[in-house]
Amino acid sequence: MSETDAALEAAWAKVEEAWEDEDAHRKFKALAASLGRMDFAGTRYRGVRDGDPERAEVAQREIDRLVALAMSQLEVTRSAEPKSGRRMVNLLAVAVVLGLLLSALWVFLT
Repeated sequence: MSETDAALEAAWAKVEEAWEDEDAHRKFKALAASLGRMDFAGTRYRGVRDGDPERAEVAQREIDRLVALAMSQLEVTRSAEPKSGRRMVNLLAVAVVLGLLLSALWVFLT
């Protein structure tokens, strides 16, 4: 077992010990997110949701929060379309149009 997995297992054990403590859930999800292992957290919560009807509601709430956290991280890391490439294409298009206009004017005047 890697150190990452050991840390996640220890955090999950704290969640299991204090199931109603929202702070334990928050810390567990934050650790999983910081380690890039939200899949680990999702697997644990799904296991509880599917296997323990008494705790299923809290597990589903935490799954929903985990999904929201993942979506917010995706939104932050989503790359914007590079503007420099678009600007270069626009400048090139303007130069070509000006060149064609000047060529037409030259042919017309000569």
